Amino acid sequence: MRTRWLAFVGAVLVYLIGTYHRFVWDIQHVCSQVHGTRFDPATRSGDVFFPISQRCNTDDDLVPAFVNPTTIALVILAIGATIVAWSTAPATPEPTDTASGEVEPTR
Repeated sequence: MRTRWLAFVGAVLVYLIGTYHRFVWDIQHVCSQVHGTRFDPATRSGDVFFPISQRCNTDDDLVPAFVNPTTIALVILAIGATIVAWSTAPATPEPTDTASGEVEPTR
């Protein structure tokens, strides 16, 4: 049970890391001054939520390369862990009288 929640929280955190790198006030300044690359406005990806990208040009992206594959892998892990947890969960047992071991009638 912990695996699916850890994978889900991990996917959210990695996605937030990507969105943090995506939001810049002046992309031309960040590309040229901080990253030392030229800015090409034709490569702007627009407002898409996945895959996360903020391109300076065709070769350079402000979002780290690990963000999209890691997000996908963690979401798949969370879904797989949920499926395994649901398929291996024990059936709910019938309520019994603990003193005599007899099954209580359902009301």
